[in-house]
Amino acid sequence: MAVGQMKVIISVDANKPVCDTTAATPPVSGYVSQGNLNLDAGCRYNLYEASHATNCLQGSWIMMTGSSNTLLELLARWLRIFF
Repeated sequence: MAVGQMKVIISVDANKPVCDTTAATPPVSGYVSQGNLNLDAGCRYNLYEASHATNCLQGSWIMMTGSSNTLLELLARWLRIFF
């Protein structure tokens, strides 16, 4: 099995308002075009560098659910942490 990581460069449209992440059902419907997530709700999510996100989540429990791709992502993260 080969596990890799690709650096994704995303340009965010700063003119769009930030999505309300406290909503019971945050916006997720949309499409990806040229590396940008275009949400049907017309808002955007803040993006963070990996190191900043890691510092923010340090000491937190994270639950990942989903398909085999989710499990591969989890495996890739464990490999980077422990090896």
